Amino acid sequence: MTPADVLVELLARVGASKGQALFIGAQELSEWPATAVAAMKKQKLLVPARPAASVVCPGCERQCVMPVHVIPPGASAARAFVVCDKRDDINRVSVPIAHLEQWKVSGDISPASVAQALGVPLPTSVPGARLSRQSGRDAAIRGKYEELAKAGKRNYVKEIQRTVQGADSLDARSIRRIVHGR
Repeated sequence: MTPADVLVELLARVGASKGQALFIGAQELSEWPATAVAAMKKQKLLVPARPAASVVCPGCERQCVMPVHVIPPGASAARAFVVCDKRDDINRVSVPIAHLEQWKVSGDISPASVAQALGVPLPTSVPGARLSRQSGRDAAIRGKYEELAKAGKRNYVKEIQRTVQGADSLDARSIRRIVHGR
């Protein structure tokens, strides 16, 4: 999986979630490119979430989603399991604690911010890419500002107007408002 594949996958899921919270398990994130995951965590596009309350049971081929039980809750040597009530030959199925770790996709996510974090161009044919163009532009403006601030550039408004798509129609006050989150 490439960073571009991650972008397409994530945007499709965000589009399908219809505004609901979107969680991704640590096990799945381990299959994504480490640099892409690290970049999204650094940009706070992925934030830690509480452990999963249910998992896909690994006890058989049925792939049932079952509530997970943890004994003792909160202890360092905790054990997790599901209780299968679907088959007679399976009862308690162990689940590695690491499989309960999950990450929440930030509510501030936009196609442009994800593409920028991953360093890939924004695709035009992704269902989730129809998210607010304004929020994508604003995320790109904030990203460019951070880049310019790290480089020590003080006159960032003109540079943003010149380089960020859609920012050329904004006045200096609007750009400063976006940059400073007002």
